[in-house]
Amino acid sequence: MLRLAQFFAFVLLFTPIRAQQQHRHWFFGFGAALDMAGATPSVINGSPMQTDEGVTSISSSTGELLFFTNGERVWDRDLQQMPEGHGLAGNFSSSQSALIVPDPGNDDRYYIFTTPGQLAVAGGIYDGLSYSIVDMTLNIGKGDVAVKNIELVRPVVEKLSATRHANGTDVWVVAHGWENNEHYAYKVTCTGIEGPVVSAVGRSMNNDPNNSYFAAIGCMQFSAQGDRLASVWTQYLPDGSHELRLDVLHFDNTTGIISDPIGDTLLSTDPDDARYAYGVCFSPSGRFLYRSEYGLNGGIGYTKIMQYDLQSAVPMNSEVEVGSSFQAYGSLQRAPDGSIYIARLNGAQYLSRITSPDQPGTACGLVDQGVSIAPNISTWGLPNHWDTYPEPIDFDPIAFSDTTVCGGSNITVDASWPFAFDPAQYLWSTGETSPSIDATASGIYSVEVILPCTSYFDTLEVTLRTSDLDLGHDLSICEGDSVRLSVEYDQVIWSTGDTSAIIYAREEGVYSVDVSIDDCIFSDEITLATRNCECPFHLPNAFTPNGDGINDNWSPSYDCELMHFELEVFDRWGRELHRAMDPIDSWTGSEVPIGVYNYRLEYSWDDGEKIQHLEQLGHVTVVR
Repeated sequence: MLRLAQFFAFVLLFTPIRAQQQHRHWFFGFGAALDMAGATPSVINGSPMQTDEGVTSISSSTGELLFFTNGERVWDRDLQQMPEGHGLAGNFSSSQSALIVPDPGNDDRYYIFTTPGQLAVAGGIYDGLSYSIVDMTLNIGKGDVAVKNIELVRPVVEKLSATRHANGTDVWVVAHGWENNEHYAYKVTCTGIEGPVVSAVGRSMNNDPNNSYFAAIGCMQFSAQGDRLASVWTQYLPDGSHELRLDVLHFDNTTGIISDPIGDTLLSTDPDDARYAYGVCFSPSGRFLYRSEYGLNGGIGYTKIMQYDLQSAVPMNSEVEVGSSFQAYGSLQRAPDGSIYIARLNGAQYLSRITSPDQPGTACGLVDQGVSIAPNISTWGLPNHWDTYPEPIDFDPIAFSDTTVCGGSNITVDASWPFAFDPAQYLWSTGETSPSIDATASGIYSVEVILPCTSYFDTLEVTLRTSDLDLGHDLSICEGDSVRLSVEYDQVIWSTGDTSAIIYAREEGVYSVDVSIDDCIFSDEITLATRNCECPFHLPNAFTPNGDGINDNWSPSYDCELMHFELEVFDRWGRELHRAMDPIDSWTGSEVPIGVYNYRLEYSWDDGEKIQHLEQLGHVTVVR
């Protein structure tokens, strides 16, 4: 049985991530905005957004701004608040207040996920992870909030990130619980939001004794590859000291399970210290991890950017400082150009920039004033982008090709959907509903692969090509004779190099022929042996005169009428032991011991034209 292997063209899953047009426009801080399309970001003026921390924005796959939000309000491409773009459950003082996820089943719908702000100034813990929906067909094509504040789980901290599902279509959105170590992974599909997958892994994020919710502050981010998740926060201890904490975990983008935590801890015991962790970001390759810290060190203000090499033997011991300042660093975010930008506080009109984040240590190239945003002002937050959008590309996920089977009676045609986590149904033109079928006749076959929100259809033509090419049985001819070998085809090539339909073979050996029929090559071969047709004659080279009735006598076999026959047997000294003038007069060997004895043979026959005579010498072995 032949098998037609079906390779699904999921170019989306295996194409390296390139500059993301969906992340072209950045809106953040107090009126700050950048167009990231060029080699040097350009300032966008007129942003109405005034916010302290978490923000996010979305552009089309071709780079046109769609909308942006701080988790409370939503503005459209004209920098106007959407009619219902208010009252969302995020908060201006949440580290990652909002995150946008396109609906995998509807190009005009976008989810806005939000997390609450948990500082005392924000009213404490008041909500959980929620989502709203923007419909871009509303508001004369500029979009509006159609669904608002559907809560998924509570309570959660100010951490929110996303990555692409292994199927290349769905999205995992992950949040972190409060007063526990639980991670909640929700799968966004074309049919809605599924989950959560709950992973209790890593360290708990617990409130401090003063009930100030500082442990809720800090960011969480996926690597661009979607295989790692990092979080930073500040943990207060019962004795009044506190720890700056980092957890790095493995993420399975097929199942949504989070595992294998590794972590780093910086303990602050000096009462004049007030150190906090805030931003975290992976380098584009995923090898290096960066985090920001800020606060007081010995009563003096400070801020640092630290780098970890996740490929080192003990990653958490690879920490190295790559930059420091007295003006606080906030969020870190990868940009479409592959660099990492860093938010700056205290009225800064610029962002810092890590120009080569995949280089170790200070070779990463941290530039303090990496890009100007004047006259606008940076604060803690930068857009909460997740940069594993697939590149828009036309592809055929079935991609059958017409096929011809040469010399086969059937072929297996396989349309199996390659991802077990996507339930698929199959409907073939034959009526079969299995992933694959056996095509046993030439013809056109079609299949529809039915997925939860879409289906794919393709056809192929199968041609089963056969041939009656047959050179017949192997042949034996007389030495010097020839035999006629022939086929009834036009495009022919023999192993002799001949290209005619008929050849004459004289020499013994193997003769093969290839014939072309449309797109197929068929082959056959025949073995030709030659023989002495004049008088085949044979004398055994051993016999066993032991009286067991098997090979007790020694005599010739032949296949012609002899005119003369004479056979003599001698021992090693030349003494004659046996003489026969008739081939039926066999030697019993009874009078001799085991050993080798010489003989002389003469015989003659009439080949129809003349008398042939043959004389030969040889030896025979007596065995008992």
